Amino acid sequence: MSYSNPNVRAILGASIFNSFSFSVLWFGTTWLVYAINGSNSDLGFILGISSILGNIASLTSSKLTDWIRKDIVIFTCIFTSLIGMLLLVAADSLMDIFLGQIFISIGYGGISPAMNALFSDSVNTDDRTRIFGTHFLLSETSSAMGGVLGYFFFKNMDATVSIHLTKL
Repeated sequence: MSYSNPNVRAILGASIFNSFSFSVLWFGTTWLVYAINGSNSDLGFILGISSILGNIASLTSSKLTDWIRKDIVIFTCIFTSLIGMLLLVAADSLMDIFLGQIFISIGYGGISPAMNALFSDSVNTDDRTRIFGTHFLLSETSSAMGGVLGYFFFKNMDATVSIHLTKL
């Protein structure tokens, strides 16, 4: 049974956290841009450019995983995303947000092809539909829960941000 494969269990578990955190992150980036008095145009530019770079990273990762070990690509992408998270945590300018979001999008875009290839290699053909269905269900449920949490977490941030910014 494929659920006993350590790669399958690791990828299913990682998908839960990945989907959850990425959906909260989109709320967080939006909130950060507005907290630093950025405009809708700034937000669109940051998310647009980072999405394009994430797509390029996905295409690049697809080629790299054919040439080098998949786990190396996966860990490199995780490290890249962590750099982006650290940049966002310490962000105090639109440039910091821009760079953080770029690193996160490149890491997230690059990890998907490598992780899906490793996932596919680790699943028996007989179990593939059931296991990929479980993966989809866990990812989508986690993403939805992250969106709901993001809403409740950030819905009252306007008042809090303006209070903290006026104290600075």
